[in-house]
Amino acid sequence: MNNSKNPHSTHRGTATARPNAMAVLHRNTLLIPHLVVANAFLRRLVGYMGQAAPPAGHALQLAPCRSIHTCFMRFAIDVIFLDPQHRIVHTVQSLPPWRIAWGPSTAVSVIELPSGSPVLSTLHHGDTLELRPINLA
Repeated sequence: MNNSKNPHSTHRGTATARPNAMAVLHRNTLLIPHLVVANAFLRRLVGYMGQAAPPAGHALQLAPCRSIHTCFMRFAIDVIFLDPQHRIVHTVQSLPPWRIAWGPSTAVSVIELPSGSPVLSTLHHGDTLELRPINLA
């Protein structure tokens, strides 16, 4: 069986690992040069808990995900909720530690970035983001 519609499959139909590092673009402008994709349960659960704020240009995508918490985090985050086509369906600016944010029912993933990032100021509800794999080698 050829699963050619799935970008993360081989010609034999077996799934390959989804890239765990992406770049985020909007209208061909690089917004986030290093997005780590957390698509395993434990990685999504831990997220940024107990860590220092990531450096500028770094962010974390939780997928699948419709809600997030900032328990045990040491810094505030900006949050972007995306639908399956990577359209922005909700944003939260400067979510402090020990809070919860819920996305709409259409959300399937969340991008978390350090609070105060200039990324949110350039985006609007309904904008579509492009996620491109990056080579870390």
